[in-house]
Amino acid sequence: MRATRDGRNISGAERLSDATTAPDIARTLVARALHHPRGIPDDIHVTVRAVHPADIRHLTALPVTVRDTTTPAQAHAEVARLLSPGVLAALLGVVDLPGALLIDAASTSPVSSSTWG
Repeated sequence: MRATRDGRNISGAERLSDATTAPDIARTLVARALHHPRGIPDDIHVTVRAVHPADIRHLTALPVTVRDTTTPAQAHAEVARLLSPGVLAALLGVVDLPGALLIDAASTSPVSSSTWG
């Protein structure tokens, strides 16, 4: 699902499901877009596409660490402390990101989904 207002990203999400749960998931994603804190979108796209089970790769999730901060400035300072300067610069250069971003830590360049295989 991708939701925009005036061409700017409001919300986006993806889910894998079987055919029987796809309608409920589509409803949930549309509701997510309509109730997003960034506002009500003027355009919502939901795409349902068949994916062959052999094409699905299962990966171990990275560990999640929570850093308690009380202000956006503190959060930005904590991110700057944790990331390499190159990765931080790459993130700071992103404006109105339509979805997720994967950055190669070695090259500090965004990774295209076409190279994930």
